[in-house]
Amino acid sequence: MVLDTTPFVEVLNSYRKGDDEEMQARLSRVEERFREDMRGSMAMLALMERRSKVLKDCLEGGFVVMPWFIKAADEAEALNDDVETIKVIQDSRIRSARDRFRELAERRAKIDPSVFDKGELPVNW
Repeated sequence: MVLDTTPFVEVLNSYRKGDDEEMQARLSRVEERFREDMRGSMAMLALMERRSKVLKDCLEGGFVVMPWFIKAADEAEALNDDVETIKVIQDSRIRSARDRFRELAERRAKIDPSVFDKGELPVNW
């Protein structure tokens, strides 16, 4: 549970001011158990606003890449409106995560749902 939101607000304020170094310094002061999630949120914001340096720093710092982030990165690449952001995306680990998610989705699509029916109750798939 977060009792003091001040460190999060300070990170966002630094981001909004455009002070990337200060933002990274303030991010390092966020409690460790929340830092990865905050970094992921900042990466998404940077991706949406095409702040390639912040995006690169967040990707290098590490966070759990979720399917919605991969979709946003795919859309940014498709728009092709910021060369630096696209280069950061292409040089990052997003591509390997994208491939893993696609592979997992393909495997899930091949599973016959009836294998989960133990026959005790009717299942309406």
